[in-house]
Amino acid sequence: MVQASSRTDKGETSRSPFEKIRSEAKELRIGERLKEEDGSALQDFMCVFGPWLHGMVYRSVRSAEDAEELYQDLLLHVWRKAKLWNPKKGDFAPWIGRVAKNLLVDYFRKKGTRSEELWSQAISSEDKGGVILREPDTRLLQDMV
Repeated sequence: MVQASSRTDKGETSRSPFEKIRSEAKELRIGERLKEEDGSALQDFMCVFGPWLHGMVYRSVRSAEDAEELYQDLLLHVWRKAKLWNPKKGDFAPWIGRVAKNLLVDYFRKKGTRSEELWSQAISSEDKGGVILREPDTRLLQDMV
């Protein structure tokens, strides 16, 4: 019997190539449906991407109230801008991640948070489940802030 996933040395679950392909196909279908303004696609989007996005936003702003507001803004932004996503230029999940990061940049700009504070917040989340901003992203974000 073939296992669908296996545990790594760090206790994380890795997906089999089949699971990864199936997941990417599902994400692609959601992206295409959002581009066509299919209302039910937004609910599927929230089920698939919601926990990841809400977690990323919350870890970045560290305020439940601000995170909820930014998450709602993100959903609205994805709904309105889905037509701009081009599957030939990249997968849907990274596009969403970039949209979320751009909204976070705007949030920190408006709040007047210095870029050094943003980096320490993002990097300190590493021990709580993953890095939000990786090294190449920090250079890009520093230029933007």
